[in-house]
Amino acid sequence: MKIGILTFHRAKNYGAVLQCYALSQFLVQKGHEVCVMDYQPPYLAGMKDESSALKRVNGYLKTILYWLLNCGESQFGNGFRRFLKRYLNIASMSDACVMDAFVCGSDQIWSPKICRGFDKVYFAQIPNACPKRIISYAASMGETKLSNEQKEEFLLHLKDFNAIGVRETSLSELLDSSGVRNAVVADPVILAGKDIFQPLLVPIRQKRPYVLIYELTPLPATYSFAQNMATQIGAEVVVIGGGADKYFRRGIKNKQGLSPEQFVSYFANASCVVTNSFHGTAFSLIYNKPFYCLRTNTWKDERILSLLQQTSLMNRFVDDSDVVNYTSIDYKTINDKLQQMRKKSEDFIRWSLE
Repeated sequence: MKIGILTFHRAKNYGAVLQCYALSQFLVQKGHEVCVMDYQPPYLAGMKDESSALKRVNGYLKTILYWLLNCGESQFGNGFRRFLKRYLNIASMSDACVMDAFVCGSDQIWSPKICRGFDKVYFAQIPNACPKRIISYAASMGETKLSNEQKEEFLLHLKDFNAIGVRETSLSELLDSSGVRNAVVADPVILAGKDIFQPLLVPIRQKRPYVLIYELTPLPATYSFAQNMATQIGAEVVVIGGGADKYFRRGIKNKQGLSPEQFVSYFANASCVVTNSFHGTAFSLIYNKPFYCLRTNTWKDERILSLLQQTSLMNRFVDDSDVVNYTSIDYKTINDKLQQMRKKSEDFIRWSLE
């Protein structure tokens, strides 16, 4: 079957591009011909290839700075763009008319906040396209508090779907309350498993054991929390994408401008992870790392909560101000739960595309 994926593949966000890679590779391994539809909405930062000359120069100078501060490890140039060209089979939107099926998702493609409302393209409403199947896989809305008008519009957009798979229990409950059949499925990076990411692993410049920080919502005590963990296990602290102002924090190695391949490699080699990111949590699970998820006390916590509940790891959800004694994780039972999630999700995809 010729399948077109509709997702945030061009966002300059590690989770976004890696979930797209994972889903496309998984479907290819199942014998499908898979393309990622090159939809580039103007509202999503980092999606378009074009930018002003000033922005290009600014980005170029930042890249040089990061490269120098990271001793040559950062990608010299646009690592995201190279990743897309090397690992994703990108198809023009004009090719939508030849697709047998569309898979909408994963990621927050149904977020009215990110998409400035509901974007019809992420519901496979594309002119001249006549797919045999339309499904969503691990689609997310983020915050699920909708007005009555928004809820009515959202449900109307779903009427042509053959199957609906969502990532969080909160969205599933919203659909259940409206009588819409759906299934909670694993994010593509968990569905695919670490073997899918093996070709991406690259050497990293890190000799000592390290506690890895990856946070999307800056919290006041993240760094002191991680340093406490590092002290307990005899490690140092490495942060991915902490901002240039964090370069001069004592005892912190700040990695800026890394490629998606380097991002995965830092998770694969970490001794412990401190994060408030959904995909930071997901990659910690994939690589069986001891980790701690820091509460943001916002709707963003819902995505992580759903994953931790499914894996019975709610005890790893803490406040950044908590004083925590480091403990490892016995992954035997956890891996069994992850395998069950994969099996359920794989069955969903197979049934949905038949």
